[in-house]
Amino acid sequence: MKKLFLTLSAAWCAGTALYAGTHNPANSLPQNPDHGKVPVPAVFTHLNRSLSLPGNPRTKTFLAPAIPQNKTAALIWQLVGDRRDYYSAAHMGWDGNDSTVYQYTPAGLRTAMIQFDTVASGWQNDYKHTYTLGLAGNVVEDLGQTWDDVGNAWVNDSRNQNIYTPSGDTLQVTDQVWDVPGAAWLNDSRLTNTYDANGLRTYQLTEDWDDAGSVWVNTSRLQKIYDASNRVTENIYQDWDDVGGIWVNTAREVFAYTSGGLLNDRVYQNWNAGSSAWANATHTVFTYTSIGLVSTLTDQHWDGVSSWINYEQFTYSYDAADRLSEKMYLSWDNNTSLWTNVVKDSYTYNAANLQTLYQSQMWNGNAWDNYFKQENDYNGTNQLTRFETYMWSGTAWVSGNRYSGYTYDANGNLTYDLGEVYNSTTAVYNLYSRDFYYYASFNTTGMSQVKNDLGVKVYPNPLGQTLFIEGKFRNGERLQGQLSDAAGRVLQVFAQPAHEGERISVALPTLTPGLYFLSLTDNTGAASVIKLAK
Repeated sequence: MKKLFLTLSAAWCAGTALYAGTHNPANSLPQNPDHGKVPVPAVFTHLNRSLSLPGNPRTKTFLAPAIPQNKTAALIWQLVGDRRDYYSAAHMGWDGNDSTVYQYTPAGLRTAMIQFDTVASGWQNDYKHTYTLGLAGNVVEDLGQTWDDVGNAWVNDSRNQNIYTPSGDTLQVTDQVWDVPGAAWLNDSRLTNTYDANGLRTYQLTEDWDDAGSVWVNTSRLQKIYDASNRVTENIYQDWDDVGGIWVNTAREVFAYTSGGLLNDRVYQNWNAGSSAWANATHTVFTYTSIGLVSTLTDQHWDGVSSWINYEQFTYSYDAADRLSEKMYLSWDNNTSLWTNVVKDSYTYNAANLQTLYQSQMWNGNAWDNYFKQENDYNGTNQLTRFETYMWSGTAWVSGNRYSGYTYDANGNLTYDLGEVYNSTTAVYNLYSRDFYYYASFNTTGMSQVKNDLGVKVYPNPLGQTLFIEGKFRNGERLQGQLSDAAGRVLQVFAQPAHEGERISVALPTLTPGLYFLSLTDNTGAASVIKLAK
């Protein structure tokens, strides 16, 4: 195995506890002694030595001894390593595929991410991100490097440099690439945001670097307009005309809101250069329940003359606990001028508000036909123990993929899972993959807000049955969240799509009075960790 040029400083290791599961399914599987041996990357072995943990890291992984904790301390657990192996039927053993190690500051802010691949000789460095943090914990530089097998060293690849406003909003992001012959960084692209006195982004300028002129040149621009309540009412998209030296309109979104501030109307328009006017394209209408949950979303297309024509519609139903229980997709039939059923999704939950069943059905013109379903099982502490998918054969449900063997540490962190694929011919599950996860704890006592790169607003606080999240989301963005208690135990994980101007609602599990942490990440990796109370 090649030497891994990676060290974890004593300052990082001090005061943290590392945990991983002890479950090793390979012990019960037939093994070819010459194949399928998957050693842990050297960095994990280093951690094992640093903490004087007992056992062979291949078979027992990292079972850390109990470390006394201050009961009044607020802890968050961060992922410090993960590994995925794939099962090879050819030699009846596990083959290592990829692995990632994460480094953090003592306060739990990520400073590096190192990815590994497997080669014939074992684990090998692949790609590394090194994050330089500012005083507020924001990433001011993201340095990307690839591994040079010949030189046995990390080689610069790309980097982006970030500048922030005093309030923590992104002011400028500059992307650069490494010029190997010149051994220097070359500018590539730049994004610059402008904000008003209320901290609202009014412009987003994108530029490319002109090597010949050694200057930044305009490429595109987004202008955002707000109402008196600081709600976005228009997004205007423009491209730069190099010949005319002016900004040219390309598209526009127009938003309208209910008296309660919820988005209820969105119009997308394209710029008609011939008539020098905006031309309607699509229209989306939202309706809500009495507590602000989306009940319908209707998309319409412009007929090119004077009217909006219905196109598709989503309807949402909720149970007595305000949890999504049914979502229907309907298509507009121009011949009958009626909505036609297409797909229906149903959701079932347990008493802790955790989803136990998701089922999708297709409309055959007269009735609903089963199509797909997903089952989730949980243990007595509401931790996921099985995730399985099925497809409808026409007469019965046929198993597809299954994840089971979920193992958790004493703090509720997932440490292991096993993936299998159902073989309908042999009617057995074939081993497919297994994942290992490793964690460290970080003390955030005294910090009212650990990190809020996303700039989200979370309420109510103290918590109730439903949590609401508002932020400057981008259309189509996917927000992932994790709720943990003060001891670092993970209580709930969720993922929801987000659109600009919308408010996200999350049904919470039953909580006891105490301190909690909500961790949120978006598509770009930006994160927020918010302290909450019950």
